[in-house]
Amino acid sequence: MREFKKNLLTALMGLSISLAFSAHAAPTNIAGVIIDPDHPNDLTIRTDTITQTFDAGPPVALSGWGLITSINTTGSSTFCPGCELTFTYEGYTQSASGAPNLAEFTGGTINIYRDAGQDFVGDGTFAQASNGVLWLQLTGHDIASSLGGPDQTLFATAIASGAIGTGFLDVAGGIAASFFNTNTVNTGAGFADFDFQNSFTGTSSFTLGSGNVSGDTQVVPEPASIALLGIGLLGITLARRRSKF
Repeated sequence: MREFKKNLLTALMGLSISLAFSAHAAPTNIAGVIIDPDHPNDLTIRTDTITQTFDAGPPVALSGWGLITSINTTGSSTFCPGCELTFTYEGYTQSASGAPNLAEFTGGTINIYRDAGQDFVGDGTFAQASNGVLWLQLTGHDIASSLGGPDQTLFATAIASGAIGTGFLDVAGGIAASFFNTNTVNTGAGFADFDFQNSFTGTSSFTLGSGNVSGDTQVVPEPASIALLGIGLLGITLARRRSKF
């Protein structure tokens, strides 16, 4: 009888652990946004609608807004049913330049909003892109300058049709922050949470573009799963204690 109880307790413990960790094998609702952490492209966030404004300064400053069009190659009707994900960015200021077409920027904050209003139309406006619930906030991740300036967060290259920008980002806040604060992107001198690449057409103070932000999704167990795991661990403890008698 003692052996039967021990085996039963161990089986229940194993089941509870299995349930706790398998509950997130499917796409996960992350603060109202559906993301599959097991998707081969996880995590890739894309926008095809960036509007950027250019302040000649001094110092030169960049800001902009847009609508997120896909996450892990799935469209908005899948990742945000009945809602939209929009974003704004500002605070990027030029810190160094290199002839004839290179520039570095410091600072930078990107805010991503989940909005049930779905009022972003066409290229949208800053106001339309900045309403809703703050879903995720990202800040520029410092890396060493290659142009002799201070640490930079954005490296820009001017091309004939516009410009290309690259950089790294760290999670700073938002209701979904705990799912993306992973420090898994190698910068060459440390780790960030995301990297990004974007491109723009036009050379005026008002340009249009697209871009990708890449990182990783980490599953944060729900309270019920944590409690279930705790029961399983308690089962281990009881089984060990009983085996001593």
